[in-house]
Amino acid sequence: MNFKRIEIVFVIAFIGLNLFLFALYRNNTNALATATNTPQTESIETLLSTNNITYSGDFSREKMEGYYLSGEQTSWPEALRQLREESGNSDLFTRTSTTDNILTSQLTNPQIVNTDELADGIVAFIAQRNLVPFGTDYTYQEDLSTFSDETNTAIASQSYEGISFFDSSDPTAQLELTLTESSDNETYRIDSYRVTHISNIETLRERMELISEREAVATLYTNSRLPQDSEILWTKLAYSRIIQLREKSVYVPVWFVAVSRSGETGVQYESVNAISNSVITNSSLTVVES
Repeated sequence: MNFKRIEIVFVIAFIGLNLFLFALYRNNTNALATATNTPQTESIETLLSTNNITYSGDFSREKMEGYYLSGEQTSWPEALRQLREESGNSDLFTRTSTTDNILTSQLTNPQIVNTDELADGIVAFIAQRNLVPFGTDYTYQEDLSTFSDETNTAIASQSYEGISFFDSSDPTAQLELTLTESSDNETYRIDSYRVTHISNIETLRERMELISEREAVATLYTNSRLPQDSEILWTKLAYSRIIQLREKSVYVPVWFVAVSRSGETGVQYESVNAISNSVITNSSLTVVES
């Protein structure tokens, strides 16, 4: 075999090898693109329907803006002292008790509200300055409230620029009312409440764009946080505490999604950081002692 023929064989082999490698690369690229684009080519509604995950309404594409916030848990002894001085009433909120950062009140004159005007009655009660300290800081949260044969609890929360505060396990800015329904189901009696409050709220960074409700649900789905045969009860954008530094706490905007599994009792809370678009459902509070 002369040199010319050897050269031709090597050229042919080289071309064949390159064609083979190119074909292999193209097949792998197409496979990767298919896997990557599958969630994008199918809408989140289609994917949820395929897994029998039900919900009501439509998922919003609106992107709100929010901050990293800091705040301090209100010191109730000092706060109540100031409220008494400002009102000129030394007996104001004397029938209350405090434990840690929680103030509890058992009403001596329970308030009665009509069942068919329950939400309005609760809002009116909260607004009474002589009954609820800092009551005007709270907004009634109907989706978080529970009215059933077992319990009747109305929830209100503080907010910052239209976004409420919500901590699913250890509330820091929440008013919880306990009610009793009358035997004829026509009225409710507000018996007591427990309240936590944040003071000195400040922004830590510039305002940032947040992910939409639709993106949060899609993130939970792609991370296998939405089980088959379940129902999305509600979604909520709220500030949630992530870091506690002595008296200060740091809050970040979070999308909360309440999920009910078929055949099971109770509600499963899933959460997505609305800034980083990462699942933080099982993240624990970071406590910095010094």
